[in-house]
Amino acid sequence: MADGLEDSQFTSVYDRVIARRAGERLEKLGEVQNPTPAQKREIAREEKRLQQSQWLVALEGEGSAFRGMDEETYLSLVEWTGRNIRVDKPGYIPVDLEKVLDRFELDAAEWAKNVAAYGSLFHRIAGRAEQLAAYACRKGQSWFRGRISGESLYRCEKTVA
Repeated sequence: MADGLEDSQFTSVYDRVIARRAGERLEKLGEVQNPTPAQKREIAREEKRLQQSQWLVALEGEGSAFRGMDEETYLSLVEWTGRNIRVDKPGYIPVDLEKVLDRFELDAAEWAKNVAAYGSLFHRIAGRAEQLAAYACRKGQSWFRGRISGESLYRCEKTVA
């Protein structure tokens, strides 16, 4: 198990953290006039790291469940979730994350439970029941697994199937 987000290799959140650091380093290195060969290698390495994150869905992208959430808040939510799920790293809901969960109408306990059991609760996508139904329709299917989990997670009224 990783101790922090930057240690969680082979995850999308790791790629986000590395890309963000690479962008910050490139900004600093871009200010260097006449870079040395070592600095040029470092620039190339950071550009490669930044490019490796291009596969990630933009948090502000069309259809993103995280629209309106900046990257720092997203990373905080992911870290809190990991600490809340792991027995050896108990957590509480920080005030700033409680506001995020409220804004997205997410129940904190259900959020942690859903993330921990994602594969058995959802399939392919997660979201509100109406979002799952609309996505299934676009894909030519009548339903996707996760309606009940979506209702629990998103504090919404139960729907009639």
